[in-house]
Amino acid sequence: MRLHGMIVILLVSFLTVQPTGTLITPDYYPTDEWESTTPEEQGMNSTILDMMDNYIEKENLAIDSILVIKNGYIIDEANLDPIFKLISSEPGPHGIYSCTKNIISTLIGIAIDQGLISSVNHKILDFFPDHAIANLDAYKQAITIENLLTMTSGLNWTEMVPYTDPANTFNIWKTSENWVQFVLDKPMVTEPGSVFNYNTGASHLLSAIIQKVTGDSTLRFAQKYLFDPIGIKQGDIFWATDPQGIEVGGTGLALTVQDMARYGYLYLNNGTWDGKQVVSSKWVELSTKAYIQRESWPYGYDYAYHWWIYPDLGIHVAMGYGGQRIFVIPDVELVVIFTAKIYNPVSDWAIKLLSNYIIAAEIPEFNEISKTEPPIHREITRIKPPVINEFVFISPLITFLGISGLIAAIIGNKRIKQPIT
Repeated sequence: MRLHGMIVILLVSFLTVQPTGTLITPDYYPTDEWESTTPEEQGMNSTILDMMDNYIEKENLAIDSILVIKNGYIIDEANLDPIFKLISSEPGPHGIYSCTKNIISTLIGIAIDQGLISSVNHKILDFFPDHAIANLDAYKQAITIENLLTMTSGLNWTEMVPYTDPANTFNIWKTSENWVQFVLDKPMVTEPGSVFNYNTGASHLLSAIIQKVTGDSTLRFAQKYLFDPIGIKQGDIFWATDPQGIEVGGTGLALTVQDMARYGYLYLNNGTWDGKQVVSSKWVELSTKAYIQRESWPYGYDYAYHWWIYPDLGIHVAMGYGGQRIFVIPDVELVVIFTAKIYNPVSDWAIKLLSNYIIAAEIPEFNEISKTEPPIHREITRIKPPVINEFVFISPLITFLGISGLIAAIIGNKRIKQPIT
């Protein structure tokens, strides 16, 4: 048997035999700051993790940062973005694109926990009595919050095509005068709950619902009930809004890499943070349960309440355009963050780096097999985006900070907000 085959067998069997639901009780929470240890102190192999860092550099993969949390401790952290290296030793807030959807999912869970929303079965049109809605029919009247969370609204929406394609509804939606109205007015093409169809507009309706039931902005609700309790500071957040001032539900949020990890760590600990139940464990369970078994891209993933589920490895992951990832792996107490500028991947490079290096570093038997670099799937993308993508945040930064503010931030070695929608 080839070495690669042995690694795969060990990987699957290792994750399979780990007890589920028996998480280690944390001896601290990173509300103020993360603590670091060597990988070996947490039972990981630093040599294999170094191999991953070296491989990424050698292959020139356009990864901005990597953060690996094991048992609540940072065991590997790499800031690879050349721009932020010039500004600060730590990367500032990074656009997380569709990982924003996961934050929205959590906020819906918190709103349900607080009794502001009755359940995921609540019909969404009940929240928009002030809207005159086009193409109204029985199917549209039947759409529930769960349908929005599972991308099964039945609305006519085309987004699983390149964002450069003029037919992509996302681009048309962004130019509309009222983003909520645009989504509500779309005609129905399938019965709600019957067909998966990726729709960022559906996630935006959830943000609008949060604003309606709380009487406050989505950001302020998030800050009070999600971000503040886990140590995500207001000054380290940027969240874009629509023309009506509603925080964009499906994209537009920027967080630091360590704050992305805080969010993942909250889910690793079943919604609990330092003795407080931030979001109910029931919601964590429901929102990371596969509802949609998918047979198309991204291959191998099922879909939950805005979480992607990789059942073969017991993983749930927040996925954002360009390679933003928040991996939560309860069976081995891991949270793994990638930020990147990989816009046209030819394969799932992130899951391969995760399985071939990070999880492999957890397997005790690996050192008995080989002391050399584990074989990587060579179809991992080597695509480096055009140079303009390396500076994709400069234009919105200038808009957000102004020229003088941008210069002052660089000179002052400040952590720059990165507002990407």
